[in-house]
Amino acid sequence: MTLEPTPLRVYPQAGGAPHTSLAAQLLGFVNNAGKGQYGLEQQYDSVLAGKPELLEVDPNRPAGR
Repeated sequence: MTLEPTPLRVYPQAGGAPHTSLAAQLLGFVNNAGKGQYGLEQQYDSVLAGKPELLEVDPNRPAGR
């Protein structure tokens, strides 16, 4: 069995009005492809997106060794 992570950025705190986000002009947003658009999301997209990596786990090996 293989676990396939799905990266997702979430904005948990709503803005001051319905259907708005807090400081959207400063933070920016992520488009449907997961790419940062505008503001800090665009400027730091490469840092926020992370890097793909493969983690292999041996279920027969005791933890901590």
